[in-house]
Parts: sequence; C-alpha cells; structure tokens
Amino acid sequence: FYLANPLRREAIEPEMAAMEWSVFRSDTDDGLITEQTFMLHFGNRGLPNRPDVSPEWLADARLVEVAMRTDGSAQAALERSGLTLTTNNYDADVYWPQPPLQSAWFSHAPLAARPSKEQARQFVDDVTAVINNVDSDEARHSDLPREAFARVGAENLDVLIAAMDGGEMEYYIMPVVLRIAIPANQAVVLRSLRRHPDLVDLVVKFHWEQQARPTLLSVLADPRIKYLPKNWVVATAALHDPSTYPLLLNYLIHGHGRWATYNAIRHLPGISVKPAVRQAWAAAKGDDWMNKVEAAQVAAQIGIPDALDTLIQVLRIDDVGHPEQFDHAVQSLRRLTPATGDAGSIVAWYEAHRGHLTFDPRRHKFVPAS
Repeated sequence: FYLANPLRREAIEPEMAAMEWSVFRSDTDDGLITEQTFMLHFGNRGLPNRPDVSPEWLADARLVEVAMRTDGSAQAALERSGLTLTTNNYDADVYWPQPPLQSAWFSHAPLAARPSKEQARQFVDDVTAVINNVDSDEARHSDLPREAFARVGAENLDVLIAAMDGGEMEYYIMPVVLRIAIPANQAVVLRSLRRHPDLVDLVVKFHWEQQARPTLLSVLADPRIKYLPKNWVVATAALHDPSTYPLLLNYLIHGHGRWATYNAIRHLPGISVKPAVRQAWAAAKGDDWMNKVEAAQVAAQIGIPDALDTLIQVLRIDDVGHPEQFDHAVQSLRRLTPATGDAGSIVAWYEAHRGHLTFDPRRHKFVPAS
C-alpha cells in the first residue's frame, strides 16, 4: 500500500502497519466471529526526498494498493547436506548448519603479553568476528567469548568500551568490563558513562559518585529517559545532597523501576517520598502492566488501598511468563496484610475483607476496620 498524490506525482509508504483482531461469540450458535482491522500509519519523518504530508497534500491523495505479478518462472537444482528443519505452529524454516563454538578459535587469536592499543583492537575485532560467525545462541550461553575479551586486560579497558559502541557486543563485553576494571580506569569509565549507563556499577563499586556527579544529574534530569540501571539512583542518592532530591523524586514518579528507586531514596535524610509515591501511582495507571504492578508494590507501602487490588490481580492472573512478579506480589501481600497461606488463601482473605480495610501506620499493615 502507498499513499499517492497523482497531481504531484508523489507517494509515500506506510511508517507502520498493524493488525487488530476482535473476537465475538455468535448470538445464533456456538461459533466465534472474528473481525480483523488492518491499520496503516502514514506521516512525515523528515527523510530526504520525502514529500511534506500537509493537509493540502492529503486533499489530493488516495490510497493505492500495489499487487505483485508473476512474470515468469525458473527451475534449478540445489544440493546441500546437513540442513536442519525447525517448525512451530506458525511457520517452518530451513537453517544452514553453523559450526559449533570451539575454544581453539579464540586461543589461536594472537595477542602479545603486553599488547599495544592497535594489537588489542585487532584482537577484539578477531574475537568479534568469531562470535558473528557461529551460532548466536551457543555463543550467548558460552563463557568463551568473555574469557577471550578479558585477555586484553584492564590497561585496554578503553578498547573494550569502544567495541561496545555498536551495541551488538555489549552483551559479551559489559560483564568483562565490570569484572576487570580497576581504579586507574576512572577517566575512561566516566567519559563513557552516558553512552553505557551500566558502567554506573563501577561508580558505585569504586565510590566515584562525586566525580560522576555531572553525568549522573544531567542524565537523571532528561525527561526522555524512563529507564536507568538501579545503581544510577543508588549513586545519585549516595551524594546525600538535598539539591538532588527533586530529580530523584521526579524519577520515582515518571521512571521505570520504581521499587528499586523507592528503596534507594526513602531513607535519605529530610526527603519526603509519600507525595511522590502518590503521584507515581497515579502516573503508573497509564503504564504497561509490568510497571503498574511494580508501582503498586510501592504505593501499598504507604497505605494506598487500590494498590492492593492490583497486587491481588497479579495472583489471579498467575502469569507463568513472569513468576518473579507473582512471588513479589505474594510477599508484599503477606507483609502488608494479616493474610497467610498460599495465593488462593490470600485472595480469599482479601475478598472477605475487601471494602473494610484500613491502613495502620504503626503496624504498617492493612487490617480489617474494627
């Protein structure tokens, strides 16, 4: 499909396509009726040579469907052994066989005992090439890539960090950087902190909070950033500076990971978290389910009643894909109410007392009103 303006001889392709299904039960029999909606989203992304999608442009535009046409066919014989056929309920694919990961491939990569920067870069490139040419699942579950990257040593930490800039190798290299870094690496770590936020673990490990302060605060103040590693908040809180409290509270309200943020800042001297928790709970009602549940854990801590409803709903859903969420909800409800037993017992207790609960700040529990 294209959105075309014949008068201007211009056309644009969709920025996004989506399909939605609605399923209804028939009024006349036991069958199901499925209604399918196909949505196309057009817009002006400011790309080179892309027409400006203005109201005037749209006035002469029409939706054009372009269909594929077969002009001919050809036949050829293909011989290949060792193919693997994998299938599921939706599709089937044939994959070319890939060689298993071998430690010799990494050990054969040359590296001097005290490599120069250029030698370290070449070695990292060689290891990256090996990873890119083997089965990705096998590489991700093997220690061999990380052991190889670690060979360049802390003196070449800048080479390893630079190799993460493309994003693809960060999964392998970041754990190595966090493990082998030494205090002498402070400068390169602080320079790279904004690009690679997980490096904040080193800021906390080596107590570089004051040196990292400008980056910690400028990133925390960016309203576009909704998720930061939990140690970003821990490092900022470690400054013990009341002038940072508004940034920390704002991140509690609007950022993700509210449970970790709450626990990192709630004991700071002179900070008032309860108003921010109420705002965070209100904001979380428009978030996705995972973030709403985490916000409910925080909101329940200060006695917000409808947060319990969300935690109880987690027990009812019992999402097998997120068992940790279920476990956290059970633990929170046992801690914040007199309910005991398994999830079913907790839900039954809640239903028996729902609408008659009050928060006792002294006991820090929701209890039945007397």
